[in-house]
Amino acid sequence: MKKVIISVVFCLVLWIPAFAQNTFPELDKIKQIKLLESTREDVKRIFGEYDEDSEGGEYSTDNMTIRIFYSSGDCSDDGGDWNVAEGRVTEIFVSIDVSIKPKDLKINLSKLERLKRDEDDNDDDADYLYYDKEKGISYRLSEDEISSIKFIPPEKNYPTLCNNENVRQFKSDKEWFRSKIREPWICYLPRPFANVVELNSSKNEIMANCPTEDVSPTDSFDNYFKVQIGTKGESSDPTDVLTYNYTVSAGKIVGNGANVKWDLSGVKPGEYTITAGVDNGCGVCGTTKTLVVTVREPVCPQK
Repeated sequence: MKKVIISVVFCLVLWIPAFAQNTFPELDKIKQIKLLESTREDVKRIFGEYDEDSEGGEYSTDNMTIRIFYSSGDCSDDGGDWNVAEGRVTEIFVSIDVSIKPKDLKINLSKLERLKRDEDDNDDDADYLYYDKEKGISYRLSEDEISSIKFIPPEKNYPTLCNNENVRQFKSDKEWFRSKIREPWICYLPRPFANVVELNSSKNEIMANCPTEDVSPTDSFDNYFKVQIGTKGESSDPTDVLTYNYTVSAGKIVGNGANVKWDLSGVKPGEYTITAGVDNGCGVCGTTKTLVVTVREPVCPQK
């Protein structure tokens, strides 16, 4: 843990000098916060001269609004991302209320990676995020001005991430940092993950090409090769609107929502999988479930 803290402090020292000193004293205050180490009491002492909201964790100045996120101390699926004691600073989000250009903070955007704020936005003038994964910092630009800055522990600290399925999914795909900086910038409270808790199928196996004699005569030929899929998703926020996502190794999905059909018409004999995920606005961030259906060699009447 000492090595983790040392690396965090070292990385903070690397990016803070890039800010113009004294012009924005709030950024000098942020310099004193040590990610994964500083407590609520430390933050209150550092930001004591600024106005704090009634719930704590948000500070307002003439230039910006600063939101501080803290660890839950719980690495369960519903807990925080970081395996540190409860109440340690894990993220700092700065919403800029005045006009600040990258040159004002001596930021060289050409040395940063870039991605669109919204992946589906085809507009050339779309908002962009510039980020440095190694240092744990990202900037949102709108019309050539910095609208917000976000700090999370840098890449070297990823071994300190909670070892639960939700976090492992992002970590293994190397998308965890990008997912964190893509969170809605107007939403200060982190969105909970939604999970698939049940995944059921009407059949575990079917015959290829032609139905067998034990198929009910009320079943049409087409329906024989369609497997009914039932999915149940849950989120800790009952107001979340859930969208169901399916990935299959063969065939196609017919319909949408919690109950769909998996069409395996024309699929060769073998074992095939369907994976269900649920999206509550975060993306498919939570637990998924997978089922296997076997397509067997056909037993057809002799000609």
